[in-house]
Amino acid sequence: MKAMNIFLLKISLFLFSLLFVINPVSAKESKFYHINLLYDKGNIELKNIAVLPGEISQVPQEGEYIVELISGVGTTLYIDHFQIPLTIHGEEIDPETGEFTSISVNLDSTEIVLNIPFFPDGKVINIYDSQNTKVLEIPVEGFSKAPDISSKTSFFDKANTKIFLTLIIGGLVVLGTFFVTARIRKRL
Repeated sequence: MKAMNIFLLKISLFLFSLLFVINPVSAKESKFYHINLLYDKGNIELKNIAVLPGEISQVPQEGEYIVELISGVGTTLYIDHFQIPLTIHGEEIDPETGEFTSISVNLDSTEIVLNIPFFPDGKVINIYDSQNTKVLEIPVEGFSKAPDISSKTSFFDKANTKIFLTLIIGGLVVLGTFFVTARIRKRL
């Protein structure tokens, strides 16, 4: 019978630990700024900006232009480089000879999409040109102050509910194990 008690205890511990694997506590949802810019003959202007849910690549980019996110207290929260593609390379086929010829098309205007991580204390996004001159300032403080319907401050938000349910189920498993063990002992 002692072997049976140890077996039941092992099963209970296994089930309790399995609850944490199956029902992990989710971290707060990641967000990012999705910025659409217009480049026209050296001028950069904001087309639109949105805060979207999801993850973005954190790999540093290369380019002559700089994007930085500044906090309300003036610290740099994020900085990266980017390039504005003003040349399109391609090939065309000569219909008579069938030979390929490389061509390049220079653009005066284009759209640029930048995705940078969201920080709740972000105040402004600055864009700098190749001479390190600020060419655009995008206020983003309004995104930080907007109420987030998906996150509540009460105890029973998504993450705390999972913890609460896990603890209740785990407690029931442990209590069940003690009751089964006590019944087995009474039979002996």
